[in-house]
Amino acid sequence: METVRTADYFYVMVPDKPGEGARILGELKRAGVNLVAYSGFPSGRGAQLDLVPTDPAAFKALAKEKKWKVKGPKRTFLIDGDDRLGACADVLARLAAAKINVTAMDAGAPPGGGRYAANLFDTHAHLHFPEFAGDLDLVLERARAAGVQRILTNGTDVPTSRAAAAIASREPDVWAAVGIHPHESAEADDAALAEIERLAGKPRVVAIGETGLDFFRNLAPRDVQERAFRSQLALARRTRKPVLVHCREAHEEALRLIAEVDVREAGGIMHCFSGDVGIARRCLDLGLLVSLAGPVTYPKPGALPEVARFVPGDRLVVETDCPFLPPQPYRGKRNEPAYLAITAARVAELRGEPLAELAARMSENGRALFSL
Repeated sequence: METVRTADYFYVMVPDKPGEGARILGELKRAGVNLVAYSGFPSGRGAQLDLVPTDPAAFKALAKEKKWKVKGPKRTFLIDGDDRLGACADVLARLAAAKINVTAMDAGAPPGGGRYAANLFDTHAHLHFPEFAGDLDLVLERARAAGVQRILTNGTDVPTSRAAAAIASREPDVWAAVGIHPHESAEADDAALAEIERLAGKPRVVAIGETGLDFFRNLAPRDVQERAFRSQLALARRTRKPVLVHCREAHEEALRLIAEVDVREAGGIMHCFSGDVGIARRCLDLGLLVSLAGPVTYPKPGALPEVARFVPGDRLVVETDCPFLPPQPYRGKRNEPAYLAITAARVAELRGEPLAELAARMSENGRALFSL
């Protein structure tokens, strides 16, 4: 059972540039000032770091010594859960079901220890996109606090694939996929594909993608999309790396190409699945895992609840596709890996399974696929 209490929180104004939030957190750690929770986001000309210290007096003393620009204290709600994996995500799922919007979310262990978050693997993110340029350190800290133990960040063209590989090289819990998105498939010439293949050889690059077909937006001619997709399927087979497939209103064509190239040896993921049970069955038959994202939490999720119940537990994964497609409580806002807990909790609810058990199984599915 959870208990609700209030606590003092403060916010510190810092320059809106990479590393500033991490610098403040590092100084707090060195001074022995513990935090119950924190979050950060842009605010006016700078950035705002919200902090809930366990000892407000010690925090105020350090802030005065460091001459930080501090406002507060104000009051916030803290929910103390039990010492059970998945408790935090369960609470978030109940809030979402009750249509209670959350303007900020933080998760962490209480001062006496304990674990609130499930074991989660965000199998599709775009951490290298500009939406995260100002606060990536805080985004990753929130993800870790919410139980996201692994993240796969995916390139969509040559420059973003390089950026994805660079982030993976410096973050211990982030890996990369490299590829050319169907929207960018006109750029998939021999030189670009050769560079993608070169990047695929880097140590923490574990998959090919994001690639596929998008006949909804049609930002590239269909024959050009199919040619680029076929080339990257062949690359995935040649390098023995899983392929991450984007498919929007093109399931027949995409599945035909996947069947022709046959990627079952290394497998892959049908990312942000948007089909029905029949399409899911065909994906499974072709050696793909099925990945569910934020839309499964929406009021009008289409066939996704049936898909969530149909896919075997050892063939299912979840993702954020951040900064896109946030789950229901955060629609209209930037998505981030910490919100994966909400999607995972909804999938567990649909399947009638304990979140902790399902989250661990889905994470193991991703870990096994990418040989982590």
